Formats: sequence, structure tokens, C-alpha cells
Amino acid sequence: MIWFLYNLAFVPAFVLALPYYLLRMARRGGYRRGFMQRLGLYDADLRARIAARPRLWVHAVSVGEVLVGLRFIEVWRKDHPGAAFVLSTNTSTAHALAEKSMHADDVLVYFPVDFPLTIRRVLGILRPQMLVLTEGEWWPNLIHALHARHVPIALINGRMSEKSFRGYVRLRWIFGRVLRRVDLFCAQSHEDAERLITVGAPRDRVHVTDSAKFDAAQHDPARRVRFKL
Repeated sequence: MIWFLYNLAFVPAFVLALPYYLLRMARRGGYRRGFMQRLGLYDADLRARIAARPRLWVHAVSVGEVLVGLRFIEVWRKDHPGAAFVLSTNTSTAHALAEKSMHADDVLVYFPVDFPLTIRRVLGILRPQMLVLTEGEWWPNLIHALHARHVPIALINGRMSEKSFRGYVRLRWIFGRVLRRVDLFCAQSHEDAERLITVGAPRDRVHVTDSAKFDAAQHDPARRVRFKL
């Protein structure tokens, strides 16, 4: 029932937001490029690259998170030389930054809309070995579907602002269930950790590892995920 109510609310919200995205597409060519990927529609070449080998999925919302995500990928690959990745972003600016720094074996995509049909399609194509979220974006259908497939989910450089916290607390009836499906939380501070726990994260899965955002080169978030999972 929880997921049904979430999806029931998601559809009109997406329809109302669609004119905004169409306007951005008209104004910004970079946003238009790859827009269909947000609906889980990939061209044949990209699908062939994704299918060529198993991959870990790293999601980075914007520019700051991309830097952390790229650092994670770099450190994980040192420990696991055969590893390959899918990196997803939300913004065209972050996408352009990641595109310049991506390893040739890795794949860059735009993050999909969190609707059941889209998520099932994307997971059927990506078949991720693990999902690593940077900072924190809680998409119920994605996390629910990965949990059902027994795919580990980890958060690195986790934070929750006061404004976000107030919103998540009001919707704890759904986001508490979402956070309980995540296997590991690496929070930037004790305050962030307590906010995650208040919303619903199991206390024994939450660890304070400081911020990797401002000096990513001096932190090894990949080692933390490897150690804790």
C-alpha cells in the first residue's frame, strides 16, 4: 500500500513538472541531449557497452557529488582492478564534468525517473552489482527494487540538511521504509547521522566518516564501503 500511494502521488507530480523540464530542454541544449535516458531509453551502442561486463552503479546528483563519485571509482578500481562502473548524474553540468574524467571502461548516463516501469527497465539493462549513492537522494522505487533483487545499497558522504530533514520527517511513513532497505550509511557528521537515524536508518548501519566533498583526494570512501558491507 505504501508504494502504491507513493506512485499514485508521483504521476501527477511528474506531469505538473514536465513543462519545466521541457522549458529547460528548449533553453539548454545540454539538458536536451540524453533526455530519453531519464526515461530508461538507451541507444543500441550504449546498451552494448553496458552489457559487456558487470558493473557497479554510482549515482552523483551534481558537480560536487561527481567529484566524490569519481574518487570512489578510482579507489575501488585500485582494490578491484577488473571493476567497471555506471555513473549517473542529474544535471547537464555534472554530466559534462564526468564525461571529461571517465575511465574508458565506464559508462555515463542520466539518472532515470523514479517510476516503476522505468526503474524495472533500467535495472534490467544495468544489472548493477551494487548501488553507491553520494550525499543522499532517496528514490523509493529504485531502492525498493534493488532491495528486492538483493543488490547492496550504500551511501557515501551522506548529509541531510535541516530543510530536507523536516521534509523527510513529515514523510517518515514512507522514507523510514526506504532507509531501512539501505545496507550502509557513511555520514559527514554526527548531526547528519542522527538525522538519518531519526528518519528511519538502522543505527547499526550508520557510521560517521566526515566529509569527502571538499577534499576528495584525501579520503577513501571506497575502502569504507568495502570494509563495512
